[in-house]
Amino acid sequence: MRTLKNETNHIPQYTRIAVGIASRIASGEFPEGRRLFGKSTLSSKFNVSQETVRKAMRLLADMGIVEIRESSGTTVRSAEAARRYLETMRFRQEQTDLRDQLRTLFSNYNDLGKKILEISDSLIASVSTPLPSDQNLPLYKVTVPDSSDKVNMSIGELRFWQCTGATIVAIKRGQNVL
Repeated sequence: MRTLKNETNHIPQYTRIAVGIASRIASGEFPEGRRLFGKSTLSSKFNVSQETVRKAMRLLADMGIVEIRESSGTTVRSAEAARRYLETMRFRQEQTDLRDQLRTLFSNYNDLGKKILEISDSLIASVSTPLPSDQNLPLYKVTVPDSSDKVNMSIGELRFWQCTGATIVAIKRGQNVL
């Protein structure tokens, strides 16, 4: 049988006590028909107030796990009801764990989104800031000698971009720039 996690800080104290007692009933440690300890004994065992024990017993009675009789005490009524109660509590704990994981993921997602925006803004600012006019583009000058077999070929025929990965932005012939 699976047990509830110990990380039950968000569960009220009386519910934790009810789960502890229900676990002992479900396991057979406290068999059906057995009379349970009094509130004062249980409060000292769990180190809580008698009111907290009373709430835990009331919860177990509402679930049909124990029966409370005035001046007779509390008797174990149903181990099966205890198992159903524990399964319900495990399901609730799983839901709570999933909700907490989802909150953490959303928080991380939001933090990541903010970081992406900061970096994007920095990148856009750096790209949109013009360089000084003497540094706009690096200039490479390639002179084709008249004796080359490439003379009179178009840039497309030369497959210039495919062969070099470079983009031609201007061609200078004599004093003319194309």
